[in-house]
This record gives sequence, C-alpha cells and structure tokens, in this order.
Amino acid sequence: MRNRQVLIFMIFVILFAWPVYQLVDLYFTKKSEKDSNIMLYQVSLFQIELLNNLISDSMNANNTEQLNALKQFAYTADYTHQHLVLAYGETKLTNIHSFLEIMQYIIRLQLGGDRSLKPEEAAVFQEISKAFVEITQVYEGMLSEDGKIIASQNEKLIQLDEAVSGYLRKILLE
Repeated sequence: MRNRQVLIFMIFVILFAWPVYQLVDLYFTKKSEKDSNIMLYQVSLFQIELLNNLISDSMNANNTEQLNALKQFAYTADYTHQHLVLAYGETKLTNIHSFLEIMQYIIRLQLGGDRSLKPEEAAVFQEISKAFVEITQVYEGMLSEDGKIIASQNEKLIQLDEAVSGYLRKILLE
C-alpha cells in the first residue's frame, strides 16, 4: 500500500509539477532576455550620447589627430547599435549608417597625416553635430516602457540617419 502511494505521488509530480516548473522557468527566461535587451539599449544610448558630445567637441579640433577619439567612438557606437539590431531584429530596428560615414570621413581627412583642419572641414562637423542632437533625442525615446521598439521613433531615426549619411556621402565624393 505504501509503495502504491509513493508511485501515485511520483506520477503526480511528473505529470503536473514538472510542466508547471518548466512554464515558470520559461517565463523567467523570457524576462531575463527582455532585461538584457533593455540593458544593451542603455549601453547603446550611452555610446550615442558620448559620440554626440565628441562630434560637438570636434568642431573645435585644430588638426586631424584630434579626431581619433571621435573615430573610435563612432566605431563603438556602430558596434553596440549593430548588436542591438541583432537583439531586436532588423524589421523592428534600423541600422545607423552615419557611424560608418563619420569614420570614413575622418579616415579621409587623416590620409595625409596629421595636419590642420580647414574651416570647411570643421564646418562639416558643425552640420553633423546639429543632426546628431536630433538623432540622440530620437534614440532616447526609442524604447517603450515594456522594452519594445517604438516604430514611429525608428522611422524618425531612419530619416535622420539618411540625411546625415547622404550629406557625408556627398562630402566624401567631392
């Protein structure tokens, strides 16, 4: 009789308790994934804010060597944002091409070695700076309270990014 009660209890555990445990574990795993996406977004936002500050500072750069930090932060912002795009999916979040365009522009300026920046080259950073203030503002409002990408903000980001990328491509082709 005792063995039979133990057997019934074990069957109960296997048929009822185990699936409940699996569902609870699945719920908390999904929550952890969502939390990690939010943290990645926060890191990406921080990188873009730093990049925005460096672009603003670059307007006062005297020579091409002073643009190294900006070039590095453009790369790290691109790297972080690309991983955020991978986390959310390209259908929900767009890539930002301006980061690479900024790096290409700086590399082009630095090809001749360390030299003084021309006024028209410094003016390019002034134009980019204006646009990046807007990009940063849009990026700040990119996530809803529940950690989902807001489609209208993503559309604004696409438009702003296309404007900056187009401007830089035009400058690079001159």
